[in-house]
Amino acid sequence: VYVSHDQEECFSISDKVAIMNKGEIEQLDAPANIYKYPKTEFVARFIGFNNFIDIESKQADGSLVAVQSVKGYKFQVDHRSGHPITDDMKAAIRPDDLIVVEDSELTDGVGGLTVAEIEAGLNIIPGQVRISTYLGRSYQYVV
Repeated sequence: VYVSHDQEECFSISDKVAIMNKGEIEQLDAPANIYKYPKTEFVARFIGFNNFIDIESKQADGSLVAVQSVKGYKFQVDHRSGHPITDDMKAAIRPDDLIVVEDSELTDGVGGLTVAEIEAGLNIIPGQVRISTYLGRSYQYVV
């Protein structure tokens, strides 16, 4: 047993990892499975997900689930985790998995704001870039 708060170190040397929350195991699995398919919102937040979307409806079709957010956006999400589809599920995505693309046709005349599309796999969400901060190797956007 090896105890660490360094996720990268822990994931790189382990065959199985236990994510603990208040003394209870939230998820015990291979590092790649935890990273790709966190079992709970706590685990997802712990390993770096911080964009959560409340889901209103779900329809499974093999490993894909068609979901609709409470704001009306429709998504296709991968559901190969083996976790059951429940009423209280949320969609989650890491910032590193998002691509912000400027939509030049829509940018003109919006008061200096850049209109963008956020791409995540096959899914696209329209938005307005409110803040763009250059961080050296990447940008941080508030959309």
